[in-house]
Amino acid sequence: SLVDWVDDMRKAGSPEPEKLVLNALRTAVESNVRNYKYVNGILKNWESKRLLTVAAVDANDSERKTNQPQRRYGKPVRNEKLPDWAEPGYKPEHKKVSAEDRAKLAEQLQKLRALGEKN
Repeated sequence: SLVDWVDDMRKAGSPEPEKLVLNALRTAVESNVRNYKYVNGILKNWESKRLLTVAAVDANDSERKTNQPQRRYGKPVRNEKLPDWAEPGYKPEHKKVSAEDRAKLAEQLQKLRALGEKN
């Protein structure tokens, strides 16, 4: 029972056992859980961590919230790098085509046109 918790916290060395039990009740109500097992679990947790004052509980809660990763809801954020050609002000490199390469390309183009005329 809660009275037993007051006695247990007092034996553990808490200078304010009544305030601790009330704080556990407040925490349960703020979490919208109104049953004894939840409050009992909160008090067991505090006792095992040796959180014997309301200030120690508050410090532990703020540290836990600071170190807890933020939850994201909704679509995940995409982190993609655009290719260079999509950046504003991009100017492609102009490579000089050799006469040999030009001749090969002209020959390929001629073959493609011939294929197109057959169909």
